Amino acid sequence: MAWQLGKFSLEKNRKRITVRCWALLWLSSVTVWANANMETSIEFSATADNIRPEIISWWWDNIDNSERFQAWLPEENQSFRWLQAPADNTNLSYSIGASMEVSELIAGQPVVSRLTYLPTPAEASIYDERYAIAMKLEFPGYESNLEAGLIRYDYQPDESGKHSLISVTVNLPEGVEDIFPGYTAGFERHLKAEIANLATAILPLFKQDYLGKELLGRGAYQIEWKNLLQKRIIVNQEIKGLEPAMVNWWWDNIGTTRRYQRWHPVDHLNFEWRQAPDHPGDLEYSVGAVQKVREFIGPYRSDLLITWLDPANAPNRIEYGDYVFAKTDLAMLSGIFPQRMFHEYEANAAGDGIFMRSTFIIPSFLDLFQPGFSTYLAEHARQEMQMLQYFLPVLFAREYAQPE
Repeated sequence: MAWQLGKFSLEKNRKRITVRCWALLWLSSVTVWANANMETSIEFSATADNIRPEIISWWWDNIDNSERFQAWLPEENQSFRWLQAPADNTNLSYSIGASMEVSELIAGQPVVSRLTYLPTPAEASIYDERYAIAMKLEFPGYESNLEAGLIRYDYQPDESGKHSLISVTVNLPEGVEDIFPGYTAGFERHLKAEIANLATAILPLFKQDYLGKELLGRGAYQIEWKNLLQKRIIVNQEIKGLEPAMVNWWWDNIGTTRRYQRWHPVDHLNFEWRQAPDHPGDLEYSVGAVQKVREFIGPYRSDLLITWLDPANAPNRIEYGDYVFAKTDLAMLSGIFPQRMFHEYEANAAGDGIFMRSTFIIPSFLDLFQPGFSTYLAEHARQEMQMLQYFLPVLFAREYAQPE
């Protein structure tokens, strides 16, 4: 570009390059100086059993109070308070700049620390399911003796998708052992114990606060009789961050158990195509594609076959411009008591999301054998559809082949 703009522009850009080079050299010297006063004291990897990374990401902004903090590690976590509360704790990401003060027993001694959330490390990638958080670590009252430290967690699902693989790196300032003897080894044991206790401490809160309150509050449902043998469950909701084209693409591109688990990180267990889509690159679902899924609907585990049906046979009651129409069978009773399902949707007026209406037609006796099933199904539909906004836009942007 500079060559095309002529000599003046080239000389101007040379000056800019020179300034930038000096700036980079200065920043590098600052980094080297900082590292000279820091020692990488802790580095380890661990597995957090029975908890997915999305749930861990939710936790950072939702520790909230001493009661939750203590429950995370009762033997050592003493108190917690926000110094700067998260800007928005309703999503599955942390708030840069949020700051907390915590008191913990480390190596048998009380230690007060200040943690501040830093910008997301560059290696994090929602598309590749690589999550990371960095925190500045400070020791109030000892600022003149200790530089700030750094804590970083990198985490992702394991191959099964059920557990999280976590790598932890902690940079501690020189001199921390002089003030808190045994701190380095004690803090490593402390962090490992917290990771081991993640599912026990956090999963119930995620189910209660996020799935049970936040996501259910984003929609409504109604249950009505279709006839004497069937019920109709209707769920209405607005989902931010999605476009109809993204949802159209999703039906044929669920693809793997890993993606299916992202759709609902608690209830979705397994996914496979029994009959793969014949045109997954299009924005129209493949009629005849069949998936086998294993999931929980409330407390009830279900093995289902879901078949994409001809849109020409969809009910006349569909009002929105885009939709998917499907048949759902219990895997062990294929063809017996089949159910119907259709999701219809369109862009909202603000252009920042979609309105979706999901309708399920089920045998009325299901609520007799599985009490509350209709309500659980309506809740499940709201939860899984709301989860799409956190990963589907990235998948769509990376994988959908734009027409030439």
